[in-house]
Amino acid sequence: MPKGLNKQRMYSPDPPDPRFPGPAQFDLIVEGSSLDKFAREGARLRCIDVDLNNAEILNGDVVVIERCKGGEIELLGKRALRQGEALELWSESTNDFWREPVIRYDRLESRREDLRIIAKILYAY
Repeated sequence: MPKGLNKQRMYSPDPPDPRFPGPAQFDLIVEGSSLDKFAREGARLRCIDVDLNNAEILNGDVVVIERCKGGEIELLGKRALRQGEALELWSESTNDFWREPVIRYDRLESRREDLRIIAKILYAY
């Protein structure tokens, strides 16, 4: 079965991105084909915690969402596209398994229990 992102945050030995506070930065590992348009399986993703950094999600950013589905928590990468005050979260995969319907995420509903944006992905390496 395809996987999303490894849930374990890793702190990289590489220098932090100077644009953001060091403690807000962490890496995730891509598992499977969930982000294959952006990064291959095994790639590291440099992320910033949106709660620790109060990062603004801009149109076109790739974000990490935490979703509760069937009693399990999964981490997924999605492309954020603005539609007024709401964000549409689009798949970044060529695999049909990940081509689910677009997720609408409205700031007014940001307290949803089943879904939350936890990080902004800066780059893959």
